[in-house]
Amino acid sequence: MLKMCENALKEVGTFPDKGDLYQDILMKVYFDKTTRLEKEMLEILNMERSVYYDRKKEAILAFGLALWGKVIPRIIK
Repeated sequence: MLKMCENALKEVGTFPDKGDLYQDILMKVYFDKTTRLEKEMLEILNMERSVYYDRKKEAILAFGLALWGKVIPRIIK
């Protein structure tokens, strides 16, 4: 399961336009061992709160697309 999530995260990084940003958000929020507060994330990413939540939502969607659209189908084959 962890390997599938890692592969999906790599796929997110290849998304055009904001793939690197999405990967960075997902890593810092969900995959790092360090727990960060919202305020810290806003400072790290240099974003306004509304933009941060929009990008976070997009990042989660991209992760789901990568996982269910690429990683899992490869495993099934």
